Amino acid sequence: TLAELARQRRVLAAALSNAINVFNPELVLLGGFLATLLASAPEELAAAVKAHCSPASFAATRIAAAGLGDDLLMIGAAELAFAHLLADPAMADL
Repeated sequence: TLAELARQRRVLAAALSNAINVFNPELVLLGGFLATLLASAPEELAAAVKAHCSPASFAATRIAAAGLGDDLLMIGAAELAFAHLLADPAMADL
């Protein structure tokens, strides 16, 4: 429901604001379900995060969805399957 999405955004905003206040990142990438929360109301999420951050910490911070989108899990699984090759391409036993 819309009320649950709003509640989840508030919880996410609290967590993000804590991380932003501590680490002062320029970019926060959200993937999976968190990217869905961002997409549901990006301005609302950004405003809620900003409201809980120190102005200096949030000034240069941008919140965005991770670029892999729906392919995130598939690409992660492919990396596991090819981990030995990625770790040492010259010595991998194919």
